[in-house]
Amino acid sequence: MPNGADGPEELCMKKTIGAVIAAALFLVFFSCATEKPKDTKRFLDFDRLMSAEESTYLPFVVDDRRIQEIKELFVKDNLPMRPYRIDFSAKITIPKDVKYREASAALNQKIVADFFNALKPPVRLAAIQENKYFICGAYLTALLKKSGLLSQLNYTKVIGPFNYFKRQDVLLECTIREDSIPRIFSLLRNLLYSDGAITVRKLTAQELDWYWVSSSYDIEEPIFVFENSRHKIMIHFTPEGQIFFLELFDTLNWKVRNAN
Repeated sequence: MPNGADGPEELCMKKTIGAVIAAALFLVFFSCATEKPKDTKRFLDFDRLMSAEESTYLPFVVDDRRIQEIKELFVKDNLPMRPYRIDFSAKITIPKDVKYREASAALNQKIVADFFNALKPPVRLAAIQENKYFICGAYLTALLKKSGLLSQLNYTKVIGPFNYFKRQDVLLECTIREDSIPRIFSLLRNLLYSDGAITVRKLTAQELDWYWVSSSYDIEEPIFVFENSRHKIMIHFTPEGQIFFLELFDTLNWKVRNAN
């Protein structure tokens, strides 16, 4: 997200407005095309979209073990820091149609260093989250909801249509706001330090492709996966090092579109 680009609140608003427009256009197009559609299940149900309480499609595993772990890490005291290493040696494979812009190596290194420095006690949240909101991806949102934690947070739903399988699906994310940000940040820190050393890397083709199809904006660095022996935590930063999108890629099962 370049300087002067939309922040998290603007992106959330665009996603929601985009969902409304997409739904309206979808309904208008098909109502004009035929009076009696044969397969109504392929129509985008506007009411269903706008009233959705959870995603209807997720290429992730949401099971009791992972829900319980989120609950435990959410309330646990800050775990001790663990070593990390940066590995940007792997060549980035950018899937077809994905719009991706790399940042300078110097900026990426600085963002990572500043992020880990902010995690040192006493944690300096303001150094990496001066905004009053950031977005949690659909999988993290599902885990928070099914664990009963989302209802304890100050958040706004971010909904959008997902139509890659010739059927109507809904993706639901959430914008975490103000006083709830420290609580999610504490969960993030515990996810990072839950087990083993951390490797900071760039996204794989599979991860890039899923993030691309599930978002409404171009992908621009700095964006990384922080991987330990248990979790793959994706964080998308602004060029100033502020977190604006957070997601888990632990169990991602997504087939890259248009793969050779």
